[in-house]
Amino acid sequence: MEEDKELFVDKGNGQMNFLIEGDNLSALKLLEKTHKGKIDLIYIDPPYNRGVDDFKYDDNYITKSNGYIHSKWISFMEIRLKIAHKLLHNAGAIFISIDDNEQANLKLLCDCIFGEQNYAGMIPWRKRTAKTDVPFGISQDYEWILVYVKSEKFNAFTKRKNSRKYYETEDIPNRPWRIHDLTKQTTAEERPNSFFTIVNPKNGEKFPENVNRTWAITKETFEFYLEQNRIVFPGDYEFLKISKPQLRYFKDEDEAKALKKTGNIAGISATTTQLPDFVGMTKEGTKDLGQLFEKKAFPDMAGFSETNLKTMRLWYRFYAEAVNGQQVVDELRADDIFRLITTIPWGHNQRIIFKCKDVHEAVFYAQYTLENNWSRDVLEHQIESGLYERKGKAITNFKDKLPANASNLAIQTLKDPYSFDFLTMRDDYDEKELENALVNQITQFLLELGTGFSYVGRQVHLRVGEREFYIDLLFYHIKLHCYVVVELKTKRFEPEYVGKLNFYVTAVNKQLTGDGDNPAIGLLICKDKDNVVAEYSLEEVSQPIGIAGYELSNALSKEYQRSLPTIETLESEVAKMMNTK
Repeated sequence: MEEDKELFVDKGNGQMNFLIEGDNLSALKLLEKTHKGKIDLIYIDPPYNRGVDDFKYDDNYITKSNGYIHSKWISFMEIRLKIAHKLLHNAGAIFISIDDNEQANLKLLCDCIFGEQNYAGMIPWRKRTAKTDVPFGISQDYEWILVYVKSEKFNAFTKRKNSRKYYETEDIPNRPWRIHDLTKQTTAEERPNSFFTIVNPKNGEKFPENVNRTWAITKETFEFYLEQNRIVFPGDYEFLKISKPQLRYFKDEDEAKALKKTGNIAGISATTTQLPDFVGMTKEGTKDLGQLFEKKAFPDMAGFSETNLKTMRLWYRFYAEAVNGQQVVDELRADDIFRLITTIPWGHNQRIIFKCKDVHEAVFYAQYTLENNWSRDVLEHQIESGLYERKGKAITNFKDKLPANASNLAIQTLKDPYSFDFLTMRDDYDEKELENALVNQITQFLLELGTGFSYVGRQVHLRVGEREFYIDLLFYHIKLHCYVVVELKTKRFEPEYVGKLNFYVTAVNKQLTGDGDNPAIGLLICKDKDNVVAEYSLEEVSQPIGIAGYELSNALSKEYQRSLPTIETLESEVAKMMNTK
């Protein structure tokens, strides 16, 4: 984190406002050193952990299938809330937004950190109107704001306009008083000790008990209040129009109570958990955003539609941790990442953030886009084919057989597996058919091989001694400055395949490689392979060779093949149609 002078605000009165942009844990640890016990109010809106790429733990998004989804979230929150507790002033409070998914776990965690006795309440926020496509027919329309205080020194009482009417009478001079209802909305069964008949000792008038609304006090308390002159009966004062006994409160007692709670003798009200009407639902925020763009907030600039701005926010959040947190991603520092992602077109950036799981993968595709001048369609194809997972994964002996500067590039040149999803093959195709199909789709094949490959030929003839040999496919790699000999196998890898390819690479070096060329390398592409067997097979080989598999991911599954008519069935049906005509 670095200080930005333009954003720093010093009002000159000892009050300073500042915005910290970066990893929240790093920011909290910094504030712990400078603001411990000084913060009056903290509001946080943590990840809700819904299992839909909204929460990262150890640089990986946590999904619903993760067996530790809740415990990882609790561990994530615990360390941050403990620091927040230290930051709070003794009269401070923390407000935490959450939904039903983790509300119960958050409540238990906060009970442990802030103390059960410091739980102040839970504020409901209605986020939407009821939905119908919900489990069990119950729509979860509310989210919650948990409120915890640091200590009993916090209070949320507010001053209120004093609407209480006090009376001054000669029988109680210099002591204003008011009256309050003496009944309570409880039944006789609920409060049997408050179910009794009150008798006015002055005139014997009886006020019978009500089975559905008892007195608010017991008989013993009534006798005590009667002695204290706190019971007011009908007829005691002509100006009071009452039909049953009332309880008398004195103004000086009300003021003392307010003074104890708020430090002020004015009337007080507790803050309700019901949010005011102007706090709308999610749809109101969406509506406000739409109205903002209808007013053309950026009249002189193009590209700032509502959809585009939302995408820009996603783009910023996707890279924020790496760029603002000064992390190193694949040897690139924050400034390098920023320059990279702001160099490639916006359309490419959108595809990258929507399709990549993390910043490492995104940076990989951004680099290759810039280096190879990929179109958006090519970029999308490479992401969907899983190039990031496949790049540099082939089994090779390049580190042992090539110079260090060439081996790293050669390793990154190969993939495993290769994706031949642009081919459609019959069930029992052979190597010649695979070769023919690849050559017929040479443009797609070169795209899959990667940048730098140049097609030389197929079944390239070599004469060694008195014998004739034919290489399946021969390429020249412009960046490596060498021939690449490709052998195709439609079966599982066998160790003897390496010996033949080793022979071909040796022959190419002796017969085709020129003075300005580097030694050729071999690439064996098999239907499948055992990596351990492949590694053993390369142990004593003299030439640099890589071994990879391939996939025909677009080939029809057996389930679909069974549901489609056979060629014979089609021919039979066509013949019937012709005969009918």
